[in-house]
Amino acid sequence: DPMTGKINPAANLKYHEDWKDEITTHNPLRQEYQLAVTGGNSKTQYLVSMGYLNEQGLLQTTEFERYSGRVNIDSQARDWLKLGLNASFAQTGTNYNSASGSVVSNLWYTTQIMAPIYPVYEHNTDGSFNLDANGNRIYDYGLNRIALSNSNAIALLHEDKENSTRDNFNARTYIQLSTDDEKYGTWRGFTLTANFGLDYFNTQEMTYNNPYTGNAATISGSLTKAAQRKLSYTFNQLLTYKREFGSHELDLLVGHEYYQLKQNFLGAQKTGFPFGGLFELSAAATLSAASSQTDKYSIESYLSRINYNFGEKYYVSGSFRTDGSSRFYRDSRWGQFWSLGASWRVSQENFMQSVNWINNLTLKASFGSQGNDNIGSFYAYQS
Repeated sequence: DPMTGKINPAANLKYHEDWKDEITTHNPLRQEYQLAVTGGNSKTQYLVSMGYLNEQGLLQTTEFERYSGRVNIDSQARDWLKLGLNASFAQTGTNYNSASGSVVSNLWYTTQIMAPIYPVYEHNTDGSFNLDANGNRIYDYGLNRIALSNSNAIALLHEDKENSTRDNFNARTYIQLSTDDEKYGTWRGFTLTANFGLDYFNTQEMTYNNPYTGNAATISGSLTKAAQRKLSYTFNQLLTYKREFGSHELDLLVGHEYYQLKQNFLGAQKTGFPFGGLFELSAAATLSAASSQTDKYSIESYLSRINYNFGEKYYVSGSFRTDGSSRFYRDSRWGQFWSLGASWRVSQENFMQSVNWINNLTLKASFGSQGNDNIGSFYAYQS
């Protein structure tokens, strides 16, 4: 009784709703399944695996799902021939809620401070729920509420949508020719390796704000969609020669490498929906923003290296490479870079053998040059 300050024993509890309980998934389920098959013989080994993961979020409507697969094959087809493949794929789908801060759109914050005397759903005078034409409960937006009026965090959770889908594919394959066996005589020590790698990434994202309540209520809802794709590949060929001649050890390498990346992005936002539950841009009236971008980058390299050591005590090395990058003007695209180095393993000398408290003491010196093309692709159509 507000007049006496005493509790009225005849009073009945009207509303006592736990807003945080309304947004929480009780005992969220995580499912994960893996199937793998391995086998082979003395020359060939393989692995094939598949996987599925589904995890419900603690916040209702949030979820993560993933399909994945992998194939690995390595084969010593001949004593001079080795080849292999490593490929993997993953598709992920995510339903999430990215709102943060201390505002109405932050569901954890809002439901924590919301007093239980305020109902989540509209009630009739007899205390029953007010239902719409489809028999669903109608959210109470608290038009006469003292704080956080004209809003309902639970409605935002179920009416707004944020999701993304991502595809990832990676593949690596190689072929290697070698003459390591003694039977190759003078030609022993050569190894020729060709590697090819492919990476593909594709993502699609959607953010939908309903037209009834929340951030987009005044503009009759909004929908943002974005798509991005990246495709890159690398191809290199490496020839090495490694031999020992008594106390002398020689290691030579020459090679070529080419890398290319292509990527594009497209995004748009529209507002003004006739009613809620429409998730296509064509259903909205007003275009708010739209953008796109295409980028292509490539680099080609020719490289060489020599390593020599005598008695595993004295080492000399040198390298030279030339690189051409698409990020520079064609007349200034190529650059040459080199390095020289030497080292002395002092701990291997006879006069150091009596020094038990030193395991390895090496003096090194090197000098060289290097380049950098990390400047972005400033094509005219991107300015």
